[in-house]
Amino acid sequence: MKRILIIFVSLLGVMPLAAQQPPMGGGMPPQHRQGPPQQESCETRAIRRAVELKKQLGLDSKQFDKVYKLYLDEYTAMEENMSSGGFPGGMPPGGMPPSGGFGGGMPSGMSMDMMSAPTEQQTVAREQTHKEMEKARARREKKMRKILTAEQMERWLQLDTPPAPPAPPSSHESVSAPDGF
Repeated sequence: MKRILIIFVSLLGVMPLAAQQPPMGGGMPPQHRQGPPQQESCETRAIRRAVELKKQLGLDSKQFDKVYKLYLDEYTAMEENMSSGGFPGGMPPGGMPPSGGFGGGMPSGMSMDMMSAPTEQQTVAREQTHKEMEKARARREKKMRKILTAEQMERWLQLDTPPAPPAPPSSHESVSAPDGF
């Protein structure tokens, strides 16, 4: 009798844990699933962005159509650029270098010091990509000014402006380990 009671109590303790497990094959949002991310189509991304802006800026149907077309053209051009080998920053989608990936070890004759510092060619490519992105952003802003009202444009600029990166710690601030380390 004690044995049955112990088994019963043990099962009661395990049941809440089992109830918290997600169902097999799903239950988790796509962004939390393991495995390679699925690439959205240009149309899907453009619609999603236009819907977001419609909610945030109160776009009417004509504005929505124009914003959708603007983002569709932009995403399509980006995809064509990437498929032709023009990877932003010199990296293909997914961040894997064309030379076989990150996990294959270092090429012979290279040390970690050589791997950590970007080459002059990488630096130039990064600067060129940054300039191209700034030009594209300026073109998008110019087109959006023709579509949006002044009030909508002001709100869009606040939404479209990326937050400034955090400032690095100054040299006079000391970084110390938390208590207990």
